[in-house]
Amino acid sequence: MDPFTLKNKVALVTGGGQGIGRGIALELAKAGAAVVITQRNLDVAQTVAAEIEALGGHAIALSMDVSQTASIQEGVEEALKTFPRIDILVNNAGVAQQQFALDTTVYTFDHCYEVNLRGAWAVVNALIPQFTSRKAGKIINIASIEGRNGTFHQPAYAASKAALISLTQSLASLLGSDNINVNAVCPGP
Repeated sequence: MDPFTLKNKVALVTGGGQGIGRGIALELAKAGAAVVITQRNLDVAQTVAAEIEALGGHAIALSMDVSQTASIQEGVEEALKTFPRIDILVNNAGVAQQQFALDTTVYTFDHCYEVNLRGAWAVVNALIPQFTSRKAGKIINIASIEGRNGTFHQPAYAASKAALISLTQSLASLLGSDNINVNAVCPGP
């Protein structure tokens, strides 16, 4: 048996309808996982689900806004109507801004934190009960190299991704004893 197969695993990918999230969803499906693709724009998520189905995989698309706790709960409940559990969470949904440090507004700063950090934390919280009850699960937070290095042209984004890296480390310490693996990936531009 292939040690890298994800056959019989279910992955939920936030922001899975475009960009990096789309690529992650497709690769998880190619590795054998069933994929729950969430996106604020349901049409975009449905396109990726159709791509996975065309490849012979299994996927569903759900509308989810990670800045809204009720939307997260509804999405997780809907996913669990189709699949018996979620094995892998990829927190990919995010926003970026292109505002120099002195031009960054409070709204921009708060919005980056609301989606990039609080959103990831809220999705983790929605899935933790089933992960801890099974003593199994994988959480992958998509952070950014800018969260490690900072940047003058996206300070709110960089700060939110730095906080996501710290949250990842804290969750790994907390959940490791329950066999829940938590990591961050820091892609560059």
